[in-house]
Amino acid sequence: NRRDGKPPLNASEVDTIIDSIWKKHFKDNPQDKPIDLTQKKLSRFKIITNKDYENMPDMEWLIDGIIGEKSLNMIVGKSQDTKSFLALHMGLQLAHKRDFFGLDSDIENEIPVMYNALEGQSGLKNRIDGWCKYNMLKHPNNFNTLTGNPILNSDSSVDEYIEYLQQKDFKDGLLIIDTYNQATPSMNENDAGATGQVMANCQRIIDATGSALILIHHKSDKATDSTYRGSSAIGGALDTMISVERTGGDWVKWSIEKGKEVDKGTSYKYQVQQIDLGVTAKGKPKNTLIIKEGNITKPKGQRQKLGDKQQFVFDLITDRLSGYPNGDEYIAVKENVKHMMGEQVPSNKKGNLFDSMVMALKNKKLLKVEHRYPDDKQIIQVIES
Repeated sequence: NRRDGKPPLNASEVDTIIDSIWKKHFKDNPQDKPIDLTQKKLSRFKIITNKDYENMPDMEWLIDGIIGEKSLNMIVGKSQDTKSFLALHMGLQLAHKRDFFGLDSDIENEIPVMYNALEGQSGLKNRIDGWCKYNMLKHPNNFNTLTGNPILNSDSSVDEYIEYLQQKDFKDGLLIIDTYNQATPSMNENDAGATGQVMANCQRIIDATGSALILIHHKSDKATDSTYRGSSAIGGALDTMISVERTGGDWVKWSIEKGKEVDKGTSYKYQVQQIDLGVTAKGKPKNTLIIKEGNITKPKGQRQKLGDKQQFVFDLITDRLSGYPNGDEYIAVKENVKHMMGEQVPSNKKGNLFDSMVMALKNKKLLKVEHRYPDDKQIIQVIES
């Protein structure tokens, strides 16, 4: 019975009302149809079978064994340790499709790089100009800087950041956020829960853009502590962590603190040099620092692992130079090895592959390339088998 005292509706009136509701809300509106509770709810879980693994593409590396595609990474160092210079150097090298410290890359085409300069924005122009002048290259169109501060401990800010990158069609590239502290304002760095939210938001950025992400962060201020500031939840979420440390004078080294394909402790050295950029509009001298790459230093008793391409070319070179303990002429070895590569390497890429892999193997101290007199021939020699 109805509460207003009126008699209940008869069957035909009920049918008319139901029919009206159907036509207004459900007919030709599949999205408004009542949910069928008998249907199974879609799960966020998915079994990956052996067949799925067989069809999965191989991991591709922006920097062989160190920075993988769609990976989360961090560069840490104390103030004045040039960690931002190293990150900028890495970004510009990749934007120009150049090897980073002789390390191979799976990149077939130039990738977009976005540098989020939350610290030192005013000096970034000079740093880029200095890098371009030293390397005799132009500022690449695919390398851009971004003002504005993505707040990584705010879900809504990260949503806005992702939306902006997608509007600019930024994808399949490299994002650098400098620094972690500026991107997590007012957050307690030692709070594991808050740090977990930041790491989850970083992963959302990676998933949405299909890009690798590098965070620049400070080491502990304690003189005896070489670790990063903050919760251990950071280290657990990272794919790779690079530590930067001044070793004396203008020399610096960067070392692997955590990595999937590179031994911990493997390090490279570089020199920071001042480069003159002329004068400002007011006639004041203008200069900046640039990075001059050095060679690898292997952990004692360990040998640096080789990437697939490096191992492939190294094996061909050692086979070609077997019986030549003092090496052979570079040009002759190059032509022979190009032929030995076979059809698995396109003809127009064989020469560049050989040259770039030789540079990487030199830095790993596996090959020596030098001019010998009096003939002034360029000789290539295996120095470690």
